[in-house]
Amino acid sequence: LGIVHRLDQPVEGLLVFAKNRKASRILAEQLRQGGEGSFSKHYRAGLCGIPARREGTLEDYLSKESVTLGKGQEYRAVIVAPIQDAESLPRTALSGASAAKLEYRILQEQEEKGLSLADISLHTGRFHQIRAQMAHAGMPLLGDMKYGDERARALGKAGGIRFVALCAYSLEFRHPVSGKRMAFRTEPRNPAFSFFSQL
Repeated sequence: LGIVHRLDQPVEGLLVFAKNRKASRILAEQLRQGGEGSFSKHYRAGLCGIPARREGTLEDYLSKESVTLGKGQEYRAVIVAPIQDAESLPRTALSGASAAKLEYRILQEQEEKGLSLADISLHTGRFHQIRAQMAHAGMPLLGDMKYGDERARALGKAGGIRFVALCAYSLEFRHPVSGKRMAFRTEPRNPAFSFFSQL
């Protein structure tokens, strides 16, 4: 099987695998191209916070950095700078960073707890992109112990939420042989989404 794309370990949702090298190459090309009629992924995300704007685009330069924890090592995504501020930075500041872009739309607000349910679509597929960009924008994901602020972690703990509230719920692509449009959907099973009635 060929792995065409990935999900972070604590994220639930849909993945597509290729059955052979040719299919893998075609699907990977669709993923790289993006745009209308190509490979499309949408996520549901439980956010800590209610943004001022109900929809928006986040564009940042993001890098992947290793952090030593005790005897082990783990990786984190770090926002180097918003893309609009990058021109004022020295070129060396962006060394190793990649452009990351996503769009979000708020579907529901839970004012009592200060939470939002968002639909997120990715234009790029960077390491921990959604988690890092949303946290940097002041809207960390519920239950995210790595990128969440104190409030996000506390809400997650209080609700017994073990995994980040992020689900790849929709996946669309063209079949690598027939060219037929394929569309798949699933519903989040993470208890973190129980805060939102729209699901």
